[in-house]
Amino acid sequence: MYSFDKEYLFDPSHINGMYLCESFGKYTLSSKVGFFCNFDLNQISNQPHFHNCYELYIITCGEGTFQYDKGTYSIKQGDIFIADPNVTHEISVNSLQNLQGINFFIEIKDNAHLKPKTLQDFSIYSFLSGHKVTLGSQKHLLAYLVFIDAYFTAKRSRGFAIEQALKNLILECLDSLSVKGGGLHKVQANTRSTFELALDYIDHNLNNKIVINEVAKELCISERTLEYLFKKHMNKTIKDYVNEKKMTLAAHHLMKQFSVSDTAMQVGISSTSQFIRVFKKYLGVTPKKYQQLHISKIKEFGRRQQKLYK
Repeated sequence: MYSFDKEYLFDPSHINGMYLCESFGKYTLSSKVGFFCNFDLNQISNQPHFHNCYELYIITCGEGTFQYDKGTYSIKQGDIFIADPNVTHEISVNSLQNLQGINFFIEIKDNAHLKPKTLQDFSIYSFLSGHKVTLGSQKHLLAYLVFIDAYFTAKRSRGFAIEQALKNLILECLDSLSVKGGGLHKVQANTRSTFELALDYIDHNLNNKIVINEVAKELCISERTLEYLFKKHMNKTIKDYVNEKKMTLAAHHLMKQFSVSDTAMQVGISSTSQFIRVFKKYLGVTPKKYQQLHISKIKEFGRRQQKLYK
């Protein structure tokens, strides 16, 4: 088992620039993975700047200083901190220090017509209700990066596991920064309902073929009861819910320039023609057209906006 009491040099090349997006119900979280930044004598600062979105930072090794608005914070390995949209901030080191970290540009969209229901929704709601700027001694979060490193080394591709690990890492950071202590442990303390377990089962099997009677069997309920739960809570059939989730995941893969056939396989559909029909039904255009329309948006996401300083 790896000890985080010593420095660990992560290989950032396989996740730099990744784009992540997922809707949890009330909230949709979009994020672009930044770059591993090294601060030393060659670059002692990233200069005062701000972004049009949140910027989350995780320190992987070393120590330095985070200047946020009018506050100054000492930072070191295992610390996490976040800058709100349009707030000026800067990371720097002195001549005796060096520091390494990774940043994430994050946008959160709120569907005002819905209430938080999922575990992730409560976590984001708690963060938006009030959050700290920095939080120290979070070295356990580096385990996600160790896993990503090991997974990519073994498989030589990003895969669904790396994308999911990064989403979980971001959510756990937001939850930890929440002033109220976060939503994850509060929701987990409650007994999970059958409906929530059904949602979990679907979320964990989006890359496989999902058969309705197998979902019901897994939850020890009838298909009729399962259909009733989705009609009651989502006002839609379980088939529609599954297809919508699969097509949302497919859209993310297409924006990362996966081919149409590879994307179909990633969401558990073996027939490319069937995938194209389902995708067009739920998103209104063919997968190829969607890719052409949306791929340009990724390039501009999280772009820095500079202030002029005299």
